[in-house]
Amino acid sequence: MTMLFDRHRPRLDRALRTLRRDARLLPLIVGRSPPTAAELDGLAGRRFALEDAGTEQWVVAPPSPYGLPLDVRYGRAPPVRHLAAMAHAAPAWCTASLSARAGIALEALTRLEAMSPLLARALVHTTGEPAAVAFERSVPLALARGLAAIAEAYELMRRRQVPSEGRAPVPTLIEAPAREPLGWALPELFAALVTGGAVLVRPHPCAMLPLALVVDVVRDLVREQPASPDVVRLDVGQAAIEVPGMRQVRSPPPAGAGNPVIVDSTDDVDGLCRQVADALLLCAGQRRERPQTLFVPEDGLMTDRGHWPVAGLERRLRLALRLLAGDPAHGLRRRGAVQAPETIDEVAACARLGTVVHQGAMAPLRGFPAARTMGPVVVATTHEASYTPLRRGSLLFLVTTTNTAESIERAAFGAATAGTASAVVFSTDDRVVETVADALHTSRTDVTCNPLAGGQGAWPDGFGDEGLPPVDERFVEKYLETP
Repeated sequence: MTMLFDRHRPRLDRALRTLRRDARLLPLIVGRSPPTAAELDGLAGRRFALEDAGTEQWVVAPPSPYGLPLDVRYGRAPPVRHLAAMAHAAPAWCTASLSARAGIALEALTRLEAMSPLLARALVHTTGEPAAVAFERSVPLALARGLAAIAEAYELMRRRQVPSEGRAPVPTLIEAPAREPLGWALPELFAALVTGGAVLVRPHPCAMLPLALVVDVVRDLVREQPASPDVVRLDVGQAAIEVPGMRQVRSPPPAGAGNPVIVDSTDDVDGLCRQVADALLLCAGQRRERPQTLFVPEDGLMTDRGHWPVAGLERRLRLALRLLAGDPAHGLRRRGAVQAPETIDEVAACARLGTVVHQGAMAPLRGFPAARTMGPVVVATTHEASYTPLRRGSLLFLVTTTNTAESIERAAFGAATAGTASAVVFSTDDRVVETVADALHTSRTDVTCNPLAGGQGAWPDGFGDEGLPPVDERFVEKYLETP
């Protein structure tokens, strides 16, 4: 097993040097976007069987959000069978040397990099994210986080001289979210393996395929060493329940309140509307940092074209939404498809919470006539109970306030009481920008000011790293503790 470590040692050393300088500088492995997200080679018709299943029970994957049948099936087993298999495999894995475990993890990462186009297509056809986002952002980020986890786990174990003999790490159940399954689960998987623990991976029912591919790669590699592949197993079709005797790692729930956009003034009103429209439509409104509430003074705002009433801002925003929603190129590269039908139902229900000022149609995705899409909806309301809870989808609440001070107060109240991921302020007055930053500081809300210069994409470009914890020593330490 140490041959693999020797082969990948230079890469591990480079990663450690980089992480010591700044974890954010870890290079991403950038993939190429395919000409179309319709490539299903290597995905459609896959069978992920359990070798010890006996009479196999199969879980059938839902169709792709892009409207294509996948016909992917996964073998299902009760948790007790997984636990028994892992308990049999774990002692030999734990007593293997640290370099052997790290070498296997590094080789697994290398193989996953080689199949990154397949992983990206799996993300596209389970999460609904655009192909460009999956290839250029989500998969490279997940692989970079996986490398960081391997490096951090190896360094922590080496520095503390954690022995292999006499240890009995607690097996880990990793429950991955529906969105960003790879970015969440890969570092957890590699951190657990390098520290000597067995892992049960439980993907969200909407996004099983990417992690099934990962588990297959790791199991095949461990089997080649030779060792028992049951140090890693895939669990599907189970409810999110506690499993006694296992450490359970779950993604945190999303922020509780919708992300606010505070409009005070602007020197580019068209740019403001394009930015809000693009951010609202990006990844079909499924991003954690999607803007949800637009606060604007009832007397209007100063713009590069003089004073504009709220009605004028509404008109320009509706125009920007129509242009982007009707652009097929924007649809394939930045919008993608809606992962779950429930998202569309939720937006339809929210449209009844106020006055609909825009409900536009979405252009079909080129090449995917049956893709699940949703037109953008803008609802005018002043009721906090309507706009404060977190929503999903291309839904924006337009809230008029007495003045900018009230806009800031409302946004800060929502952030303090329910939590927000991010906020945006448009203002030509530095004092207003500083006031917004101060008001949202205590809630640890990221504030972006006047995101116009970069054009479309100034907001985070995809599912990306939304809500993902930093991969550092503290990230790994939990695997050395007894729950």
